[in-house]
Amino acid sequence: MVDLKQIDEQLRRIILDIGRGVRESTIAMAQIEEKKNHRDLVTNVDKEVQELLKTALLDLMPDTLVFGEESKETVTDFNVPSLWIIDPIDGTSNFVKQHTDYAIMLAYFEHLEPKLSYIYDVERDILYWSVEGQGFFVNGKQIRSVKNKGMNDSLASIFIRKFIEHGRDEYILLAKESFDVRFGGSLGIDGARVATGQFGAFISPRIAPWDFAPFFLFAKELDLQLSDFDGKPLDLHQFGSIILSTKQYYADWKKFQSYDNIE
Repeated sequence: MVDLKQIDEQLRRIILDIGRGVRESTIAMAQIEEKKNHRDLVTNVDKEVQELLKTALLDLMPDTLVFGEESKETVTDFNVPSLWIIDPIDGTSNFVKQHTDYAIMLAYFEHLEPKLSYIYDVERDILYWSVEGQGFFVNGKQIRSVKNKGMNDSLASIFIRKFIEHGRDEYILLAKESFDVRFGGSLGIDGARVATGQFGAFISPRIAPWDFAPFFLFAKELDLQLSDFDGKPLDLHQFGSIILSTKQYYADWKKFQSYDNIE
């Protein structure tokens, strides 16, 4: 049986050490490549961080499956006894273009149940993490609950370019009814700001499992809404729409949608 507390204590030190290496350019950016298009970038740092994390995780848990954004192998079934999902540099474009607002993200599951989650805002040196049943923490300080703000009272992170690319117009209502909108370019950091109560919601169509894997446990520990746009559970096996929010924000969104339909 995995000792979550012991794994957590060791892994937090490892994440901070790797992040320090990126921040202080011990792990330096030397190569930038395009994947699917000019906005979809990968650097040698993404690859090196993933390998460092994979090596560390396999040292701690030799029988685990480690899957990362930059993994070459294809995994069709994540319903396994021990699974790590990694996004080594979330916000690679930010990392390349402005060298801030990027994060290291990883989450641990047992038969699809979330057990450990981490998002490390590298440049700000802020580590967000959760251990199942023990709550949500920011640099060692526990956040026990988040104020249940509604749409009109909430800043919301809305990935508008994704809405436009996929022909979705929900962002118009979201922008209209939210107190104001933001998008920082790192899905992990914006999602973490929902968990700290700074944002009322993070919303995007069609993002990848490695982009939202840590949110499962954050939402569970803080009783937040985490679902697709229709309120259905997220699926780790596929890209999908996502809302991470307060329960009231999601209820208001559905209410305002109903009003729009009537009009």
